[in-house]
Amino acid sequence: MSLGNNLYAYLVYIAENPGTISKELAIDLKVDKTTVSRSIKKLENNNLIERRLSETNKKEWHLFATELGLKNYQVILSEYEYSSKKILSGLSDDDIKKLNVILDKVESNASLEWNFVRDGNKREYL
Repeated sequence: MSLGNNLYAYLVYIAENPGTISKELAIDLKVDKTTVSRSIKKLENNNLIERRLSETNKKEWHLFATELGLKNYQVILSEYEYSSKKILSGLSDDDIKKLNVILDKVESNASLEWNFVRDGNKREYL
């Protein structure tokens, strides 16, 4: 399985959120619509996902993992679980909880900044 350019993240999101649309994908993965569009096309060309036209909005396409996509998703999950065990080895449950709190704060800060810039705002630099 060769999913370069972070395509695995798109596949995981689509597998875990069947029927999602590209706009949701862009917002949640914090990437621009053009990047999402190119990534969807690559996944589609590799038969990992399929697009289905919305029954209620003819301009909207829903994304679903194919059987091959779901098989690859399982491999990605196995790799994630294995890697998580390795990188967290030696940490106590309390250490892991503290780490999660810190990472949640970092993610929240990053999301605020991403949304600010995505919405066309300019940041003030020193």
